[in-house]
Amino acid sequence: AGRPETREKPGAGTRNPAERFEVKLALRRCAAFQALPEAEVAMLVDMAEVRTLQAGEVAQSSVAAATHLVVVKDGRIEEAGGGRATGPGEICCEAALSSDARDHGVELVAKELTTVFLLERHSLLELAASSP
Repeated sequence: AGRPETREKPGAGTRNPAERFEVKLALRRCAAFQALPEAEVAMLVDMAEVRTLQAGEVAQSSVAAATHLVVVKDGRIEEAGGGRATGPGEICCEAALSSDARDHGVELVAKELTTVFLLERHSLLELAASSP
């Protein structure tokens, strides 16, 4: 069933400058983050959990999907059962930011070798609340 997924835990100072730059570029490719000030993008870089998945691996279970915004760096993920496909520079699980996020869980499956960034709902909401 292929190699197991790899994870890089989030946290300030855990990435070298080249990795930070790569995460920043990938986030800036997303329309939702293009207008954010540099300081806020830097916070997103620090909070992003990087996951690399093999084809067929689950990126998010239906239980966890509503707790994270998922940004696709490269590759492609799809909602289980042939639902919406998401590719590089796109976001899925936007429902994680809604007040009824727990009702929007969906299983996401990598369709090929895929790297995603997971941004935890609570941290995103705190960032939004602290921004002007």
